[in-house]
Amino acid sequence: MENSQSKIAAKFALSEITVKVCRAQIMRKMEAASLLELGRMSERLERIRD
Repeated sequence: MENSQSKIAAKFALSEITVKVCRAQIMRKMEAASLLELGRMSERLERIRD
């Protein structure tokens, strides 16, 4: 079974390492402690935008 990193990498023709590094950079910039927290931040931003 593929994990989300490999699915994202395949969709955008990137390596899994690239996806992992980008995700880590986004989490650091957003000061998110976990992927769950990052997802919640994303949902809040979507609500504000709409």
